[in-house]
Amino acid sequence: MNERAVSEDVTLENIGGMYDLSEAFHAMSLRQACILFIVEHFDKLSTMHGQNQLVQRTIPEIREYFCRALTKSTTNLQNLRL
Repeated sequence: MNERAVSEDVTLENIGGMYDLSEAFHAMSLRQACILFIVEHFDKLSTMHGQNQLVQRTIPEIREYFCRALTKSTTNLQNLRL
């Protein structure tokens, strides 16, 4: 089973385990899917018992993800203007 197939099975109940798997196996596609899932379900996860720690643990990575996306977006806009 590949990372993409596993990432399709991420749920509110198993997100912590899936994120841990992505770290343990350096599965970058799965990690990205987990980060996007956490962002998408941030309100629910931040209030769920036991999941708030996951949200707190991933905030630096979420911040980095958005910084990369914004930098890439800004670079693309600058290139279009040239």
